[in-house]
Amino acid sequence: MNQYELLGQMIDDAVLMVFDVQDAARTVFADMDWITDLGASGGSTFSYSSPDGRYASFRPHYLGVYTEKSGEWTWSWDSANINADALELATALTEFGRREGIDVLSGNANSKNPSFPMRLAMVAAAYSGVFHARAGSASKGTAWFLLSDPRGFQLPAPTPVSVANALANAARGKYITSTARALTAYAARREGLEWVDEGTTGTFTTPTGRVVVTFDALGRAGTLDLPDGLGDGKG
Repeated sequence: MNQYELLGQMIDDAVLMVFDVQDAARTVFADMDWITDLGASGGSTFSYSSPDGRYASFRPHYLGVYTEKSGEWTWSWDSANINADALELATALTEFGRREGIDVLSGNANSKNPSFPMRLAMVAAAYSGVFHARAGSASKGTAWFLLSDPRGFQLPAPTPVSVANALANAARGKYITSTARALTAYAARREGLEWVDEGTTGTFTTPTGRVVVTFDALGRAGTLDLPDGLGDGKG
């Protein structure tokens, strides 16, 4: 297996969970302010808060900064004055990249593909099992994090709409290499979600309904059939 095949598999393993968690978090935190302190004496912090008293905090795993104008990705371990706990994942991922001969993980990289930093976040998610990706403005571009150990946030049970949205987001960005692998990995990781592959179709079952996926001639997710009243979509 070459490095590009391995990266594709890792993205397939994480892509649908990342989009699912990201959508759920956006629903909860869209109107809240966030702040991160990567040099706090008691350990790095990432938190959301609102004037009405809502609050949630996470452990931040700082991955790096993407500079949109140049396309440069700078790994976080190349930064100063940041706690080691925030850099552990990026450091481990880079060491993994060096062992496996994956160039893009072995050092700072460059790509003007706008999906590039999200793809790196998905690789980090597959490696770590942490699927909450968050990006925010930084002095040189956009800083990317994975957030774990949530206090004040719980991923809700899957629904037909949340499943369909994850599939649609992945399809729009052309993130998936192997549809079969991505769908199976999603169901294996998402509590409350079941997947049955029926050949030309497959069915996701959630606590509130089903999503039937019809595959096209290339084995990609095509039409998504949702319960009555929730509409149909294209994957």
